[in-house]
Amino acid sequence: MFSTLRPDAAEAIGNIGKDVKLIIKDRSIIHAARNRRAPDGSPADVNLSINVMKSIPRKIADPVAICKDNSSGNLVFRYSLNKKSDVKGIFLPGNGLTSMVLHTFFRRKQKRNRQ
Repeated sequence: MFSTLRPDAAEAIGNIGKDVKLIIKDRSIIHAARNRRAPDGSPADVNLSINVMKSIPRKIADPVAICKDNSSGNLVFRYSLNKKSDVKGIFLPGNGLTSMVLHTFFRRKQKRNRQ
């Protein structure tokens, strides 16, 4: 699966071009859909429903925010899932050679100071 990033978002991260492609591979979806555990050993509430996963290419192409992880260089795309949760998708940058590739995604509670 792939999607094309919104042009102004692509320009903001320095990928100036007509069609910045975001590649989403089956392996990335399997990685993100795995069962996870919270630090206390209980099941973590970070997984997404099948219906939400179907919307990922469309949603990820229209992020609310894009941040760069300074330690890894990966790009973090955030979009709103509902009033209480966001989804964060971690992309490996293509560095001008290839498309950005989704590494994983997960649900996070929204911080209170956001509107």
